Amino acid sequence: MRKGDKTINVYIGSSDATVNGSPLRMVVPARLENARTLVPLLFVVDVFGAKLGADEVNNRFNIDLELVVSRVRPQPRVIVFDSRTDILADGRMREGKAIEYLNRVLDTLTFYSDSGRYFMRYEHHALPEGFVAFPTLVTIERVSGGPLMFTTGWTLTEYQRLSARASFIRELMITSKDDVKAIEIRVGIGRPNLSGIGVHTGSYRLVHIPGGDSFVEFENNVGVRRRVGYNARSLFVWE
Repeated sequence: MRKGDKTINVYIGSSDATVNGSPLRMVVPARLENARTLVPLLFVVDVFGAKLGADEVNNRFNIDLELVVSRVRPQPRVIVFDSRTDILADGRMREGKAIEYLNRVLDTLTFYSDSGRYFMRYEHHALPEGFVAFPTLVTIERVSGGPLMFTTGWTLTEYQRLSARASFIRELMITSKDDVKAIEIRVGIGRPNLSGIGVHTGSYRLVHIPGGDSFVEFENNVGVRRRVGYNARSLFVWE
């Protein structure tokens, strides 16, 4: 949001904001509802010095304010990759570096609502040559019925499409976020060949339980799992 010489940046699901680059904190997080970004009214009024008047007849507040509003996509994490040290002898990516790229894949995932419908959006970012990493399986456990599962596919065609920095949006067959008991997301990373993943480095398993636990596990190429520090709730802007 911009007015005159002041610019406010807010982030969906976060109470953190900046005004001309200086950090400020809002009383409640910004959120997305019906394709509109909602922010605390008094925060905007205070920053821009707008006039706020009460309309008691219509039971509402009026603001004398004209804003320029634009959406800026967060910049992806900057990752420094050195093929001499980050690729192992068997062709796998070094585990620590794989986790950096898996974090970036999660950064590009968003679960949101628009006009009463629910969606998952994935915005692809390139990986080092020869590697792929993207959501492979999403499972949604519903209150109203059985689980929903969908996959992005494990075909070479899919890899080629994603390597061209493609993105996708999938509609979730739920009627309300309150219908979600749990969501599990699998994200794999490795080197593809004609039959699928030829050299598997590892994968992420993200589990999100609304109102309960949310966590991310890394599973290496031999099946050993450990939790990693990632804010899984940040993906779910419908909450």
